[in-house]
Amino acid sequence: MSFESVKKALANYEDLLNFEEVGEVIKIIPKHYLPKPKWEEINLQVKELGGRYVGGIKETHWVIEKKAGEKPTPQLTLFGRLELVKNELEAIIKTVKEAEH
Repeated sequence: MSFESVKKALANYEDLLNFEEVGEVIKIIPKHYLPKPKWEEINLQVKELGGRYVGGIKETHWVIEKKAGEKPTPQLTLFGRLELVKNELEAIIKTVKEAEH
């Protein structure tokens, strides 16, 4: 996701937001307090772009990783990997049983 593509996607809110490139993220900062309905609209748009809201005491903002438009490689936990192996073994057992009949 490029800086310009994020600004273009949120162009309807340019009077409400500032945009900054900070390392590998694009930071979207409200210029002032946003009423809840407007905040929810923007939050939904940012989520659709792969971003997230970062709440803080002095500053609140959204961030979108520049790689957000790319499909992430899923990172499986040990349990997730075991579940995949279990599913593969069940499929093999089913195939063997069907071949025996």
